[in-house]
Formats: sequence, structure tokens, C-alpha cells
Amino acid sequence: MKALQHSTLIIGLILLISSCGGDDPLSTTIVGTTWNLRSIEISGCDDPSENVARQSTVNNCLTFSDEELCDYTLEFLAAGNGTIQVTTDNVSETLEISYSVDDDTNVITICELAVDCAPATINGNSLTIPLDIGDGCIASIMLIEN
Repeated sequence: MKALQHSTLIIGLILLISSCGGDDPLSTTIVGTTWNLRSIEISGCDDPSENVARQSTVNNCLTFSDEELCDYTLEFLAAGNGTIQVTTDNVSETLEISYSVDDDTNVITICELAVDCAPATINGNSLTIPLDIGDGCIASIMLIEN
């Protein structure tokens, strides 16, 4: 009988320990991650001629709308802050962003100057940001975790 009680106690402890070790929320795991631009695509435009097929980076650069974007990175820092770094036509720039995470839906809201905000989602090591750029057009920006 003591052996059965001992076994039951051990099994109970194992179940308790394993159930407490669940996945950390996205709001925690995203801090300190860096994402590199992989592609941009514009679709759904009212005027189909304004759609742009997916353009992917080559050697960490992408030519889009007659501009060369290089070394585009998005970094999520602590306390809902972050940066976007990009070199456009040989001019480097760092933009401050803020972000919030809804751990229930795993949607990240990324804002520049707390005015222009966009939702973002993570699937594996890909982060996708759909931006409504007007006239029915949606720019889909895809980044890959560094």
C-alpha cells in the first residue's frame, strides 16, 4: 500500500512540474529578437496595375519602388520599445518604434511615433506585417528572425 501511495505521489509531482512548464507568452519571448527583411508584396489594389509581385532580398538588399532598401532590421527591445534600421539609397536611418503584444491572439501592434500602427503576426521564424497603403492596396512585409 505504501508503494502505491509513493508511486501516486511521484506521478502527481511529475504531472504538476510538466504542466507548469508551458510556453512563455509572446510578449516575453519577443524581447531581444531581431528580424531581417525578406520580401515585400503589394496586392488587392483597386487598380490591379498597382499590384506588385513579391520582391525578395538579394544579399540583404531589395529594390522596391525605385529605392534600394538594404540591411532592414526590426528589433524588439524591452518595455514595448524597439528600432527599425534601414539603409535607403546609401543613407542609413534608425527609427524608434513602440509595440504591444496581445498574448491571447499573438498579434503584435507595431507603431511608429505612436500614430502609424500596424498589426503583425509571427508564424515560426517569419513575421508578417500587412500595411493598408490606400486604394485597396495591402503591402505585405515579411521578415525572418535573425
